[in-house]
Amino acid sequence: MRTTTRMRRKKTKRNGSRVVLAALILLTVVGLFARDKKAAEPYSIVSGTVFREPGLALQGAEVTITPKLADGSQIKLRITHAISDDRGEFAFRVPGIAATYKVRATAKGFQPDEKTAEVTSEGERVDVTFMLENESNH
Repeated sequence: MRTTTRMRRKKTKRNGSRVVLAALILLTVVGLFARDKKAAEPYSIVSGTVFREPGLALQGAEVTITPKLADGSQIKLRITHAISDDRGEFAFRVPGIAATYKVRATAKGFQPDEKTAEVTSEGERVDVTFMLENESNH
């Protein structure tokens, strides 16, 4: 009787591990399809550089982007804030539809600046350049 119980336990463990393996495979496949769907969405890029006088890159500037469609409706973006890197550069991935974006750069000790970026089509890259002036110059 003992041998029968042991054999049943082993079979149960094998079936349980098969169920777990099948569930992992299913989750992986579903995840791959979800990732491919996101990657397939059309997008454009709004990017640029923040400089300070006399034309040097400004690291650590906060850059924000606010979208607005021509008909007055709003677009939701995943990322609306960025910090300029050591070369003063920043980038935002935006939906690949015609839209106008307000891009604003601010940094401690500098006057903020605001520009408009207009995306007209999918896959387009729109560059925006800022030249922030010292607050002491005003």
